[in-house]
Amino acid sequence: MAKAHSAGWQWKIPLQNRTGNGIVYSSKFCSDQQALSALTDSLTEPMLNAPKALSFTPGRCKQAWQSNCIAIGLAAGFLEPLESTSIALVETAIARIQQLLPTGQYTEQTQQQFNDITALEYEHVRDFIILHYKLNQRTDSAMWQYCRDMDIPPTLAEKMQAFKDTADVLPRAWEMFGKDSWLAIFDGFNYLPEQYHPRADNMPAQYLIEQLNFMQNTVATLTQQTSAHSEFLSKFTKSACS
Repeated sequence: MAKAHSAGWQWKIPLQNRTGNGIVYSSKFCSDQQALSALTDSLTEPMLNAPKALSFTPGRCKQAWQSNCIAIGLAAGFLEPLESTSIALVETAIARIQQLLPTGQYTEQTQQQFNDITALEYEHVRDFIILHYKLNQRTDSAMWQYCRDMDIPPTLAEKMQAFKDTADVLPRAWEMFGKDSWLAIFDGFNYLPEQYHPRADNMPAQYLIEQLNFMQNTVATLTQQTSAHSEFLSKFTKSACS
């Protein structure tokens, strides 16, 4: 679970024997002590360990592949963890290495291709995370007001404007988040297009209604059949869930 607060957001993740809690905040709008108090005041269970304060500057390596060394994971960069992309970026980097080095041999062109793709991927994830902040509608703090008014990368501005103009989420190469993810954020923040996409006229209204009802019923059925989180963990892990 992720929940916004006046200077950032908090997470709450149920594990087998405890619940993981943390808080992400902007030091420009919140002191360490204020963040600590907000975190501890929100706990619903006894605190097992003292919170650890970590600071980070989001960014990526200018060149993930340099000489005979390839940086992946945290060595390649770190982005605001709102979408928990670190593991996914490790996986895509490994897949890229496998694709570009099928025989273990490489050229300068191979190295440049890896760096270019890595840069694109990080920038696309950056844009998606920034979107969460840019479209916020909170009026209770200076930080959220700043986020609404802040400048954004041209690539994000172009994607937002394209959706506003055409009702379409234009796909980009090496983009981790698909149309469904972008639509969820656009719709969730009531950022809507000025007109529907012309392709919608190619589908009869009754067909659309039937398909949407089918999707709704499928989700409802699967939800009813799905086991509880604790039951799933106890089934597939050695230690029983508390």
